[in-house]
This record gives sequence, C-alpha cells and structure tokens, in this order.
Amino acid sequence: MVLYLLNFLGSAAAAGLVTLFYERAGFLIFLLCAPIAVVLYELYHFYVQKYEQAEKHIQELNKLYLQTIEVLASAVDAKDPYTHGHIRRVQAYAEKLAVHLGVEGKNQMLAIQAGALLHDIGKIAIPEYILNKPTVLTETEYEKMKIHPVVGANMLSTIEFPYPLVPMVKSHHERWDGNGYPDGLKGEEIPLNARILSLVDCYDALTTNRPYRSPMSREEVIQFFRRESGRAYDPAVVQAFIDHLEEIEEAGKSVVIPTGGIWGISENSSASTGNVRKLEKAQPTLAYSKALNAGPEVQRELYSVFEFARADFQCLRPAEIFSFMGGKLQALVGFDAAVFYEADLTRGVVVAAHVAGAATENLLGLSLGLEQKLTGWVAANNQALCNLPPFPDFLNCDEPRPDFKISAIAPLNRHGEVFGAISLYRRDAAKFTDEETKNSAAWRSLPLKRRFCWRNVIRTMPNLICLAILSPPFPMVFSCI
Repeated sequence: MVLYLLNFLGSAAAAGLVTLFYERAGFLIFLLCAPIAVVLYELYHFYVQKYEQAEKHIQELNKLYLQTIEVLASAVDAKDPYTHGHIRRVQAYAEKLAVHLGVEGKNQMLAIQAGALLHDIGKIAIPEYILNKPTVLTETEYEKMKIHPVVGANMLSTIEFPYPLVPMVKSHHERWDGNGYPDGLKGEEIPLNARILSLVDCYDALTTNRPYRSPMSREEVIQFFRRESGRAYDPAVVQAFIDHLEEIEEAGKSVVIPTGGIWGISENSSASTGNVRKLEKAQPTLAYSKALNAGPEVQRELYSVFEFARADFQCLRPAEIFSFMGGKLQALVGFDAAVFYEADLTRGVVVAAHVAGAATENLLGLSLGLEQKLTGWVAANNQALCNLPPFPDFLNCDEPRPDFKISAIAPLNRHGEVFGAISLYRRDAAKFTDEETKNSAAWRSLPLKRRFCWRNVIRTMPNLICLAILSPPFPMVFSCI
C-alpha cells in the first residue's frame, strides 16, 4: 500500500516538473531532454518491479518458514496423547490477547506466533512416561520436566530468528512473583510475550480433558486466574484476558487443525475424540507362521480357539464372551488381573462386568464414573492409557484394596462407539523395561476404534493369541479387538 502511494506521489511530482520544464525551457530543449526522462522512468519502473518480486519472495519464505516451524512443533504436540491441537489453540489465544494488550510491531507478533508453536519444543528431551502420566508428578519427575524451557531455548538459539523468540520460549514458565523456572525472573523482568504465553498455555490446559480431571468451566477459569493474578501471572495480562475471554474462546474454537498430520493422524479428530492412527490392515502372517512351527502346546491352544471360533456366538451374553477372552489372555499374557468394564450411560458410569485373575471379589461390580479415574477417562474419551499406576481405579474398592502396580487400559468399541473398556493390571512393576515402555507408547497409535461385535471378537482371537505369544505382552494385545 505504501509503495503504491509513493508511486502515485512520485508520478504526480514528475508530471508537474515536466510541465514546468516545458514552460521555462521551450520545446526544443524539452525534446532533447525527453529521452533521458524516458530512460529514468523505465529504470524506476524496473526497480519497482524488482522490489515487488523481492517482497513477494520474502512473504513466501516467511510462509514456508512458519510452516516448517509448525511441522517441527507438531512433533512435540503428537508425543502427548492428551494435547493434540494444543499449540495451535495456544497460538490463537496468544495472538488475540496480544492485540488487546496493545502489542505492536510486526516482529513482536511474529515472535508470538512462532513462540506459541515452539514453546514446548524442549519436551523432546522429556521421557514419554512423564509426559503421559495422568497423576501428579513426583519431585524427581517434576525436576526433569522443568528442564524443557532451557532445552527448547538452547535448541532455538542455534537458529537466527529475525524476532525475539528464544527469551519467550525460555521464560514461559516464569511466575510474576519470582517463583517460576528456570531463572526465577520476577515481574517485568519477564518478557511481555512470555507473560502472555504463560497465561494462555495454562488456560488451554485448564479447559482440556485430562485423565485426572474434567475441563474447567468459564466461571471456574475466571476464579482461578483472579486468584493467581499478581502471583503466577501479570495482573494487567490477567485483566485483559478476563475482559476479552469470550473473544479469546472464539479464537480457539475457530482454529482449524490440519488433517493427515506428520504421523498420519487426523489431529482434528484426535483432539476431540482421542482416535488414533488407522492402519490399513493387520498383517499377522509372520505370527501365524511362527505359531504353527511352535511346540505342540501352542498348536493345541490355537486349534481349540479355531474350533471355538466355528461355533455360533449370537446366543452368548457379553459376560460369557468376556470370560472366554479373559481365560485365553490369562494363559498367554503376563498380567495378574483383567477387568472388562461395560458403560452404563444412564448412570454415567462404567461397571466391571467380568474379572479374570486376582482380586475378583474386590473388582467385580466395581463402578467408576465416566471421566473419572483411569478406566472411566479411557471409556469417556476413547483413548488408551498404558504403563500407569492403577491406584485411582481402586479408591472405591473395599479393603483390602488390590496391590497392582501398573496398568494398560483400552476402550472397547461397538459400531464406532465406545461402550466400555478392558483394563489389565500387574503386581510387578519391574516387568516393564524401557523397550516395553516405548512399545507401550507406540501401542496407543494402533487401531482401537474398530467395530466391535461378539462374533468379530471371536474371529480375531487367533490373531490376538498369536501376537500375544510372539510379541511383548502389552503393546499388541488390544490391536486385534
């Protein structure tokens, strides 16, 4: 716009000078000087075109630069199963709040846009079991989590950003009262864009479903930030946030999360339903080949399953199917108890319909609220959890409570809708190695939302058993359900 205005003013001034020169110098001298004027005009026009091309090229590079940043940030966003779409929502919130706080300058806004995307890039250095833990972190785990702003800042400092990005990423966990990390900055020592990011980052966490709590309402959010104003957050930023909360909420709702993410995940659906990557087709051929060459005990087990699968199971009740599955799994997978939960939507609970293994009396009939505890959260959000302490599930159990140390929980689907969950529990937490933990993390990306009916369960049992025999116990068990 400025270029066009200057072009117009320059052309008008040139026309005025030409007219004045013609009147003062006469026609002959004007005619002799005309070629020089034409050459100068063409040179001017040439350089204007070059400038416009360079400006367009810079805009395209900036767009490509931001897209590259988004892909990099998506690597972290995809690591955490609870926060798909988090970085893009935070970006929308931060931009809107920055406008209301009067942040000016193109570089400052670009820093906020990029910083919102990259603020958690340092979480690449954090173990997945800490990122995915649904309960309160231990002191040691919290100390490990606290390194991510420094790691992120160090990573980004190797790149010469044309705007102040690194201080924003490093300081987004500082507190207004000086009790934050990593540097204990206080008050206005904290960069303004980091103060903005800190608040909207917390806001998205408070309004997102987590295994250990439901999202806060608008009134609860306002009360929370008023309590923390002057303690964790800049009072001016808090006031602007509360004054314009409705607009900020709308900015987050309007965010379009691209489908087909870097892991082949539709992040839009992941954010809302917890669906995970769909594999085209299971390929158990290798497992079958190994199983058929295995010892006679395994072959007898497979034969009994195939014989069982030939029967007509339409007459079987869910409890009978659960009993069969539990019995077969118990013989092949290293767990101490398997609990099959059915959802009762009228009461808003999941109920333990069948228990295989230990603690049957304590667990049978156990009722957990949807969105509550671990299994209730899995059933409500259609998302698996693995390698987690299961004690929240047992808070309502009669004494003595089960002493299981670790769990793996997956939703059960019927016609595309979750109707329950299956939970496996182990007493010996030491059985999980680092490699098993990695496999467990990969397990949640396996197809869990397959249409569930009793006949299909039995048809897939040979797959399940073969894979259970020849694979690490937990990661593959639920992929066939």
